[in-house]
Amino acid sequence: WQVTAQAYGHLFLNLSGNVVMSAAVLGSSADQTAQTVCGRIVPELVDFPPLPLWRRVVNTARLLRFALAAPKVVDRFGLELERFTIAGKQDSAAMWAELAASAWFFEHCMAVHIQSSALSGFLCAVVENMVSGRSGDSTGEDQAEAVRLLSGASGVESAMMLEQLDTLVDRIAAHPDAARDFQPVPVDRALAWLRDTQPLAGEFSRFLVNHGHRGYRELCMRDPSWGDDPAPLIQSMQAAVHARLVTGGHRHVHSAEIDWSALSRGLRWVLPRAHNAIRRREHTKSQLVEVAHRFKLGFRQLGQLLAGEGKLPDADLVYFFSAGELPGFVANPDPAAVSRAIARRAAFAYQQQLVFPEISVGLPQPLEPQPADTAAGVLQGRPASRGVVEGIARVAHTLAEAALLQPGEILVTPITDIGWTPYFSLIGGLVTDLGSAVSHGAVIAREYGLPCVVNSRQGTRFFRTGDRIRLDGDSGKVTLLAQA
Repeated sequence: WQVTAQAYGHLFLNLSGNVVMSAAVLGSSADQTAQTVCGRIVPELVDFPPLPLWRRVVNTARLLRFALAAPKVVDRFGLELERFTIAGKQDSAAMWAELAASAWFFEHCMAVHIQSSALSGFLCAVVENMVSGRSGDSTGEDQAEAVRLLSGASGVESAMMLEQLDTLVDRIAAHPDAARDFQPVPVDRALAWLRDTQPLAGEFSRFLVNHGHRGYRELCMRDPSWGDDPAPLIQSMQAAVHARLVTGGHRHVHSAEIDWSALSRGLRWVLPRAHNAIRRREHTKSQLVEVAHRFKLGFRQLGQLLAGEGKLPDADLVYFFSAGELPGFVANPDPAAVSRAIARRAAFAYQQQLVFPEISVGLPQPLEPQPADTAAGVLQGRPASRGVVEGIARVAHTLAEAALLQPGEILVTPITDIGWTPYFSLIGGLVTDLGSAVSHGAVIAREYGLPCVVNSRQGTRFFRTGDRIRLDGDSGKVTLLAQA
């Protein structure tokens, strides 16, 4: 079984494949798999017949050994990453050979991140089970308490990055010319002003040196990183500067206080290890993105070389060949292959507008556009960061829509990645259609003390921008108070 699948230009998780694996170990089930991946029980997901007991015992021991070895594996990989390079070449054949010879390292990095994530997911599940006193059957209150305990994981890399960005935004907002020359102007002019204004230019340059490999859809080869195209980052910084100028301050990274003396001996032992695992998971995600960034640069150069050699009409078409097609095309360009790539690009632009149900049985099929039923006025999701907030909803499917956020609005979005994090200092709360307690949005919301509900399933269809809503991060409920 594969753990992912593709349909209509979209990538999906194969939950059935995960359940096949859960049937091979002790103490796992379809419901627990669904809770870990989706943040809720999925009725459509059923258990597979378990393997014989002796095999599950052996597999469980191997799985635990695999997960517990993550710290040493991650430390060792850091040294490997320091030595890894993708060298630029002068012709397309040599450039493709370099990329093909380096592909194993991307797979290796992904394996390290999976191992790191396995330990994080395992320990977070242990914390929730210990809080609830039972396995795989926690209540909303149990989940909220587990979230509170897990939010003590300070020093998470993406949150530290955001704190550094917030410091830079504060300095920009304090500049006497920012209200005229940065915040209200087009992105290209704002970027030019920032690069020409000392000492802000130096601080921005250092930020890109440390975090320029991150960005929106950061594992997609076609999407540029912040270091290559800072425009989306600048746009979010302009919104944050506007918020500073309006409110006079910003939300600082929040560190939850934990009364360790009130915890059981078991929780006092496992919780610090869960915190470390969360930090490690974020770190290996950043390393994976760093490797992807280097491949992005390589594929961009390959596209430019192919275009320069007259093999492609434009460099962007390189992203619409499969890895199996590229070697033959680089060696013997074929006009039919170019036409096929052009057709794929047109199809991809259409496919990106399609919306799919959260759960599909069989091949996923796109949904027909239709409004969600708002008669009940309440959505039930999974609590991911405690607190209650009322405010105006901002429904955003893209970063371009998120750029319209106003200070204090509640962001309602399908899911977030690192490209969304600059907006976390601006919003009053977060609702996502998908996600779990260890998803990106949940982790960063806890760091900022933002109320957050994940796995609302249809928040982006249920609410509209301008609706007044109440977000309850303790119960997981999101309530429509007044329609726009």
